[in-house]
Amino acid sequence: MICTAAAGCHLEDRLAYAWDDRTVLCSESVDDLVESIDFGHIEHQLALAEEHNWVALIHAHKPDVTISTDMLERILQSADDHHLDYITFDELRPDGPGGAGLAFAFDDDDIEGWLGTQDRLAAHGARITYFVTRWFEKSPDDLANLAMLAANGQHPRAAQPRSRQRHRLRPRALARRLPDR
Repeated sequence: MICTAAAGCHLEDRLAYAWDDRTVLCSESVDDLVESIDFGHIEHQLALAEEHNWVALIHAHKPDVTISTDMLERILQSADDHHLDYITFDELRPDGPGGAGLAFAFDDDDIEGWLGTQDRLAAHGARITYFVTRWFEKSPDDLANLAMLAANGQHPRAAQPRSRQRHRLRPRALARRLPDR
């Protein structure tokens, strides 16, 4: 289970994953266009990840609507400066790759906005997870765009908000859902 910073999320490593067997993970919103964000706090979380070989956990929603291009760039540059690997949420398990990292997720359904971040992500070698709401209501064009994200090495996943469980949809499964063109 992955949740935003809330109940059950405390202590110094509350917004990080320490390659342990925890099943409840909390991430911090970095949507600076809709709430005040203390970048010093984000920077501190990334420094702790580097120091302790943890993975810092953060999320945003809509590029240029809820998170600014500047904030996204600052986060990616800071992750690079701290020598963090980019980890997908699928890799957050005890037998995952280990080491210091950043797991960044976009949440909800701004597929077109997410596509607009691909050059910036590629410039940093960033792999991120997209938790897509209402996956099975997506249009053929949306599914094609999600397949494009997967082909670019990104990780779209169907989100199941009722249970708050996140389920992986592998790129091959995604491709089977696309209409022939």
